[in-house]
Amino acid sequence: MAPATLPGAIFALACVAAACLFAWANPAAGNALAAATLVYAALLWRLPALWLAVLPAILATLNLAPWSGWMFADESDPFVIATLGVLAARAPPRPGDLALGRAGTALIATLVVATTVGVALGLAAPGLPGGSATPYLMPQNAWRISKGVAIGLGLLPFLLARARTHGDVLTRLGYGMCLALAAISLSVLVERALFVGVFDGETGYRVIGAIAAMHIGGGLIGAHIALAIPFLIVPLASRRSLAWLLAIAIATLAGYALVVTYARAAYGAAFVGAVATFVASIPVARGLHRVRPFVVAGLAAAGIAASVWVGINTPMMATRLQSVTPDFGHRERSWLAGLATNDLSPEAALFGTGIGTYPRNALGAANIVHKATNIVLLADGQAPFVRLEIRSPLYLGQKIAVVPGDVLTIAVTSRTRTGRSAAVVLCEKWLLYSVDCTGAPLAAAAPDEWHTATARMATGSYGAPRLFGVLGRTVELSVYGEAGDVVDLRSVSVRTSGGAELLANGDFRDGLARWFFTDDDHEAWRIKNQYFALFTETGLLGLGAYALLIGVTLAAAFALLRGGMIAAAPVVGAVAAFLFSGLFDDLFETPRLSALFYLVCFAAIATRRASARPPRSIQ
Repeated sequence: MAPATLPGAIFALACVAAACLFAWANPAAGNALAAATLVYAALLWRLPALWLAVLPAILATLNLAPWSGWMFADESDPFVIATLGVLAARAPPRPGDLALGRAGTALIATLVVATTVGVALGLAAPGLPGGSATPYLMPQNAWRISKGVAIGLGLLPFLLARARTHGDVLTRLGYGMCLALAAISLSVLVERALFVGVFDGETGYRVIGAIAAMHIGGGLIGAHIALAIPFLIVPLASRRSLAWLLAIAIATLAGYALVVTYARAAYGAAFVGAVATFVASIPVARGLHRVRPFVVAGLAAAGIAASVWVGINTPMMATRLQSVTPDFGHRERSWLAGLATNDLSPEAALFGTGIGTYPRNALGAANIVHKATNIVLLADGQAPFVRLEIRSPLYLGQKIAVVPGDVLTIAVTSRTRTGRSAAVVLCEKWLLYSVDCTGAPLAAAAPDEWHTATARMATGSYGAPRLFGVLGRTVELSVYGEAGDVVDLRSVSVRTSGGAELLANGDFRDGLARWFFTDDDHEAWRIKNQYFALFTETGLLGLGAYALLIGVTLAAAFALLRGGMIAAAPVVGAVAAFLFSGLFDDLFETPRLSALFYLVCFAAIATRRASARPPRSIQ
């Protein structure tokens, strides 16, 4: 690899500096995040292929939104910026790397056009009257959602360059997906150990793990797991004993994590992905006259099937399976209502209503029953305040560090449209599910008049170490109101018995920094079907781009499989799992997950492009 030029080094330094400053601005872990970004950049400079193994895990799990309140930007962004800067200097693509052939060029052009049109329409669509501080209800939501494809396209030239020079893109990315799977599974194990017990199979507790995007529900953790599981075949196909041992350990953790999602769609997607990986390995076994890849894929598929079987036979899942038919009927009615938000005019049918517009459009649709709560940042002559226009069971909360056995004094300055008081609750809570809660009545005031109410709460055993004598359950103070009411919050304070303030930004002078909301009404925010969501927001153009992406990716993967590359088999499985998951969730609403999917697709396309070139161009 040629040494970096001076301009390249300067550009890399500028990107890393920008990434570190961006990380340092994080309200929850700025110093640590900036230091981690700097260390990562230094390692990447020394080992330019490191990003293929590390970045998938960062995209999957490094999300401090419940502590930072960051939703537009997130903790993975500094690492993406640093990756682009360092690679541009240390492993730059050649002009020839950008030649993708007719199918690849058509794909990229279609993706760029569909995304550009979708973003433009999303930004041009009117926002809510009075505005919003909720990313999902803002026109800028178009930028947030499109970040996934932007990350994939930004990294595509470096995938092409690596495929040309080394040809190991799929193998290295496969290990990265396994690392992501291990990180997700470990977060699930910790959550279960803290809140319900590792072996509990009856409590109606469904895990979130490190997938903070599930604060508005959905099956995103199952989609993450199902997307990554097929890549276990990469270390299993290795001849190294350590790789085998790591793969078996990760597979065990992943099987456990899959079981305790108690998600029917996750079980189905994982099974489909495993079977597709197994079937895709057949050309390798035939072409090389070796049965080992076929046997490895078969064992992996059998392991996933066993995990699904165990999950189905738990008391919790048995109860959920009994409601499949009525749940599907409800989901079908929700799909039809969601589709109706697209007026089906020729323009809307072709281009959609704009990326990120569905939650806003649903608020104004008479046939949509479930409406999202809007959060607005306002100010008057006194100070800023937050307005909650409550339509769904939303909780605006903040993680706090409490001491067991303390007594907290809580003060809330608020006003409500009805005169009913805002409510506060203190819970041991990971993200969506609360294990133990303590509420306190707050004295009400006259309608539309500011009033400060106080209450005292005992922490009891909250925050006590439960795991290895070190980790305790996370504790959250949340504010909420009744549906149909409008609640204005001027300030929220939580003080210990010694007078120390536990809340950060309790006066909202820094907006919603450190505050994060959860909502128990999942349908208020999404259509819960990838294909209907694409048609609604991006029209036939977006659906066509997605279909072309799938077609080109699968064609590349099968071509590589015929050439004997076993690392292409999990691409087929991951695509199949993603397609299945998309039947029951809008996966592209989460840019981290969509970025991972684009990386998988582009890695296969880049590897195929490099292998199809004349031998002299492969170094």
